[in-house]
Amino acid sequence: MKIFLLFLLFGCALAAPNNVNELILRQNLERKLSDAAKEILESLRKLLLNGDQSRDIPVMDPWKVKTYSFEFSSLPLSLKISAENIVLTGLSGFNVHNIDLSESPLQLKFDFTLPAIKMDAAKYTLRGRVFDALPIYGAGAVDFEIGNFYFSGTSGVAEGPNGVYLTDLHLLLTIEAVKSDITGMLGGGDIDEVINAMLEDMAPEFFNENSEFVSELVKDPILEKVNEIFNGLSLEELKNIVN
Repeated sequence: MKIFLLFLLFGCALAAPNNVNELILRQNLERKLSDAAKEILESLRKLLLNGDQSRDIPVMDPWKVKTYSFEFSSLPLSLKISAENIVLTGLSGFNVHNIDLSESPLQLKFDFTLPAIKMDAAKYTLRGRVFDALPIYGAGAVDFEIGNFYFSGTSGVAEGPNGVYLTDLHLLLTIEAVKSDITGMLGGGDIDEVINAMLEDMAPEFFNENSEFVSELVKDPILEKVNEIFNGLSLEELKNIVN
């Protein structure tokens, strides 16, 4: 029995180095992929702030949008909102809690927080109803700030003939607080202060309960914008966009 155990231990000792080496190689590869992802994110931060004229990539912090509109319907609320001359700031201030780029399948997992996102709009219009009965409306200006916008998720990463691009984006979004200064709600005037206080109190919970809808709303524009930044580059080329 002792001889059998000695042979068993000897056999394990002979086999172990190959398994260990394979494990080390795999860990090193995953570490290199994750490091590459972090370098890409730092390049993205610089791109958001500075753009890249040589590649026709505009500055996106601040991100300026001429017009935007969307519809929302989830009891008790239905809304139609449009806005003009929107300026969004704070996108480059993201904090990365976790980033992992795995090889098989090639997939990006991420976990970020944006400490503060500020949105200004020179003009908005709003029409909607509460419980399909009480009308709500508004027209004016928007000064809105989100505190601690947390988002995590996964995205497929593919490399085609024209380079790297993201696919199949899945997001989980939550916010912690808002500061609101919106004018013209329900006719404006003294009621603006009341409505802004209500928004600051209720908006985080409402947003978080409907984060799936928001994720569906924003994932395609995010994919489009990120792939526009990638602009047909390989992973290695993307790391060196901004030096």
